[in-house]
Amino acid sequence: EILLAGEPAEVPLTKVWTLAEAGAQTDRETRDLVADLVRTLELPSAALTGLTEPYGGLEGLRRLYVTIQGGEAWLTHGEWISRRKPIFGPPIAQRFLTASLVTDEEVAQAREQMAKFRSDLQSALGKGGVLVLPAAAGPAPLMTETEAKVDEVRVRTMRLTCPAGLSGLPQVTVPRRGTDGLPRGVGLLGPENSDRALLALAVRAGGA
Repeated sequence: EILLAGEPAEVPLTKVWTLAEAGAQTDRETRDLVADLVRTLELPSAALTGLTEPYGGLEGLRRLYVTIQGGEAWLTHGEWISRRKPIFGPPIAQRFLTASLVTDEEVAQAREQMAKFRSDLQSALGKGGVLVLPAAAGPAPLMTETEAKVDEVRVRTMRLTCPAGLSGLPQVTVPRRGTDGLPRGVGLLGPENSDRALLALAVRAGGA
């Protein structure tokens, strides 16, 4: 209530959308939890098609996000890194190296695409739509996993989280636990000014 004081009236959520391609980024258990939550909400539901195609799918959206993130990260930290030459772990070092190669033109183009995607997603959701998708690729990797496996899970998770990050639309995660006992999450992404409605929907789905 403190954060949303003075915000416009809430948008009621009356329809559920799903993104079929999101399921390919997760394990079966997570897909089952998404389907179960959709049933729990007891709202009309339909699959959202064609949303990500102009951007190269979820991977294309992830690359847009990484380009903008890399440009911002190097703008903020590049001078310090170049001057002090700090020692990073290999994955972080590689990401900053990649960030250092991002051009201003690439960032500008990515921002144009981001604005278009924001408009496309808002239009697809309409006034009362909520997109239900996995909040992550699955449970957190075990500490014993290899670096390659951890990075693979991170990339798949970014494909699922970048729609909210690029669009700037509100999303809340409903916690779930799989039959294996490991925690997972299902995301509810809504249109502008649906923050309270999303929280209410999360509670309705048993998230609080």
